[in-house]
Amino acid sequence: MSKLKDQTKNEQILGALMYTCCGRGPDNNPDFISEEMSDAKRFANKFPNVPCLGFYANGEFGPIALAGNNNVFQTGRALHQGFTAVFALFIVPIKDGTDMYNLDDSIDNVQKFVRKRLHCYY
Repeated sequence: MSKLKDQTKNEQILGALMYTCCGRGPDNNPDFISEEMSDAKRFANKFPNVPCLGFYANGEFGPIALAGNNNVFQTGRALHQGFTAVFALFIVPIKDGTDMYNLDDSIDNVQKFVRKRLHCYY
């Protein structure tokens, strides 16, 4: 969560979706995580004013979970995994009034923006 907070410090987060393994909650499970709603609590601790909606699942689809990943924003290479927590954020850049914004929402322009934001060079 600290990496996510750091990498979104210049963005406005409108809301979040969380889906996480039922082995991670919502009840405490001394065999796995002995804290109720641990993932949701950690999100709420780092992002106290961001609404988050989520659910528990028996397996999660998301980018490959890599410990120590420096970039929390990932795309592609999705797998069906277990005992993971996946968060999706709805973010917009914070407008400071000095930047010019290109309001061209053509497919090419949107793809260019997404590739730049997700550091994809394909």
